[in-house]
Amino acid sequence: RTPLSMVMGYANQLEEDPALSEPARRRAGAIRAQSQVIRDLVNSRRIRQADTTIHILSDSFYAIYRVNYKTGVYEAIKTSPDVADALSKTGDYQRLLSTVGTLVDPETFQEFSLAFSLESIRQRVAAKIPDYGGDYQRMFGGSYHWVNVRTIYQKHILPGEVILCFKDVDVEKRQQM
Repeated sequence: RTPLSMVMGYANQLEEDPALSEPARRRAGAIRAQSQVIRDLVNSRRIRQADTTIHILSDSFYAIYRVNYKTGVYEAIKTSPDVADALSKTGDYQRLLSTVGTLVDPETFQEFSLAFSLESIRQRVAAKIPDYGGDYQRMFGGSYHWVNVRTIYQKHILPGEVILCFKDVDVEKRQQM
């Protein structure tokens, strides 16, 4: 238990103790109430920090989807503007793959579609592979760019789901070549 939770617990016990005078019980109630305010402020700060961190990480990717590999349904967290009209907020994962597939270099589409099929995702989850990805060329504004596509799996956080994310890595990839 944290020191704050101990203060709250003791204050609650004192507040409910019939042996204490009414003014003493009111003071204990005030301590408990103010401890709850402090707890809420701490939690609110943590939530704001987590939210800021998520926004920073999200800016690294141009598209992020949650994929339920059991039902075959995706939920768009962030979608690339060039496919936003073709995809709904949620839908069939095969539709997502085929829509993205229209933009992937035809020479690597077969590899891409196999690597990110529901069956491959299920196999990686069964093998306890938490992070898997590959680089593919994808059409952006009339020219191909290198993108990194990843599935990220955390059994205890998102049971039955993976995160599918897309990142433009064209500059880094071309520097390596």
